[in-house]
Amino acid sequence: VFSCLFTAVVMVYLFGIRDGELSLSLFPSSFPFYSAFVIILVNFLHIAYCHFMYNLTLTNVMLKMTTLNEQLKDLLDARSNFLSTMSHELRTPLNSVIGTAYLLIDSDMDESQRKNVQNLRFSAESLLNLINDILDFSKIDSNHTRLESIPFRPSETLEHVFMGMKQRGDSKSLEMRLDISPEVRGINVLGDPARLTQIVYNLLGNAIKFTQIGRVDMDARLVSLEGGRILLR
Repeated sequence: VFSCLFTAVVMVYLFGIRDGELSLSLFPSSFPFYSAFVIILVNFLHIAYCHFMYNLTLTNVMLKMTTLNEQLKDLLDARSNFLSTMSHELRTPLNSVIGTAYLLIDSDMDESQRKNVQNLRFSAESLLNLINDILDFSKIDSNHTRLESIPFRPSETLEHVFMGMKQRGDSKSLEMRLDISPEVRGINVLGDPARLTQIVYNLLGNAIKFTQIGRVDMDARLVSLEGGRILLR
C-alpha cells in the first residue's frame, strides 16, 4: 500500500494534469491519464501478489516449525522414558554391589582385602552418583544442576580415585604414583566430593589412556589458604 501511494505521488509529481490527460513535464510528449492509472494498478497488483506469497510462505514455515516442535517433544518424551527405565536397571545392581561391599568390609579379612573392597565400594558409589546426575535430565535441561556443600576430606577422595584407577594403569604396565602433601591430608572442606571425583577420574583416566610407556603421577599440593577458601594444585 505504501509503495502504491509512493508511486502515485511520484506520478503526480512527474506529470501535470491537462484536459483529462497527464502531460509529462520532463519530456515533450504527453502521457495519458488512463495509462498512468494502469501502471499504478499493475504495481498494486504486483505488490498484493508479493504480499500474498510472503504470507503463504510464512504460514508454511510456521506449520513446519510446529511439526518439528511436536516431533522434538516426542523425542524428548522418548528420551525421558528411556532414562527412567535405564535409571531403574542401573541403580538396582549398583545398590546391590554397594550393599555387598559394606557387608564384606564388616567381615573377617586382611587389611589388603579390606582396602580393595573399600575401593570397590567407593567406585560403585561414584558411579551411582554419576548416573544420578546423568539421569536427572530435568536439571540438565533447565541448567539448574547444583553443587553440594557437604564436609569431606579431599585427600581421602583423591586416594580412593587413585586406587580405583590404579588397576587400569597396572594393566598397561605403567608405574602409578600418588603423592599428597601433609598439608592437604590434614584439611577438611565443605564442597561437592562427587563432582571432584568425576573431575579427577577424567584427568587420571586421560593420563593413563594417553601414556603408553612410563609413569603416571598424581600430586596434590596446597597453594593457598585465605579467608576460609583453599586452593589446591
